[in-house]
Amino acid sequence: MTKELVEILKYCLPLLILAATIIFILRHFAKKEDGKYKYDIVKSNLKLITPVRLQAYERLALLLERIKPEAIALREKNLRLSAKQMQMVLLKTVKDEFNHNLSQQVYISEETWRAVVNAKEQMVRLLNLAGTKMQEDSTSADFIQMLIQLSNEMETDSIGTALSKIKQEAAHFFGL
Repeated sequence: MTKELVEILKYCLPLLILAATIIFILRHFAKKEDGKYKYDIVKSNLKLITPVRLQAYERLALLLERIKPEAIALREKNLRLSAKQMQMVLLKTVKDEFNHNLSQQVYISEETWRAVVNAKEQMVRLLNLAGTKMQEDSTSADFIQMLIQLSNEMETDSIGTALSKIKQEAAHFFGL
């Protein structure tokens, strides 16, 4: 019985060692292929996301440039409006510009998005503050003048801060 067992082991043991070696090699190959597959997916996704992300940076920079007090005042110049009407027009413009670009938050960091939201909120506060300083008979020109004056007196430039964050993030993303 032991002779038969030794004979069986002579043939089976090398086969088991060979099978274990083949399994080890196949596992190693499968892991390597899986890693290559994941790398290819990431590389392909980067090719797709890079232009979209760049567009998000551009659109948010444009949003911030468009809601600057000087820019918004020039774009929405209507001297026939009262100060209150001008305030409402400018508030709507800021909110519309922001809402139009809400989806861009998907492509930027949380910190940069908070800076953009803060810039928009500061502009809304500035418009409301300018509105409180107006008399009943104040014109849109009076409102614009007050808006620019208050903007110049502000200690922090949240629009400039948000623009800087966008530029820094874009530079970091593109390795600059």
